[in-house]
Amino acid sequence: MLRKVIHMQARETLSGADLLSGENLTATCFEFNQCAIYFICLGETDEIEISKTAPHGHWVSSDVSHESPWSSVIGSELNNIWQLSNAKGYDDGVILQFGNNYGNIRVLLDSIASRFSVFGVIPNESQMVTHA
Repeated sequence: MLRKVIHMQARETLSGADLLSGENLTATCFEFNQCAIYFICLGETDEIEISKTAPHGHWVSSDVSHESPWSSVIGSELNNIWQLSNAKGYDDGVILQFGNNYGNIRVLLDSIASRFSVFGVIPNESQMVTHA
């Protein structure tokens, strides 16, 4: 069960060159009852690395569990993760599916310009296909 979501920002970014240096500047930690999963934005390529260990370096952390969309998935189980690749073959996005008694909620974590953008994924009910 998801207990907490923590946004982590590298403590120091001195210049625009730092953004291109390959440093990992942003990470998001999902704390569950039994473990933590880290999604790390790799600074040089904007790819997402998924790890069970905290990234090295000095980080400023803030609890974002109360913010949207995370507040709607706290207390839910993580059911699925899809890793997304862009047209150049970089793994630069993930969709996380959380489930609770009210259904499933999907969240897109997209790495753009050495940081994460977060989007709620809302199904278009009018275009859903059901098979009898």
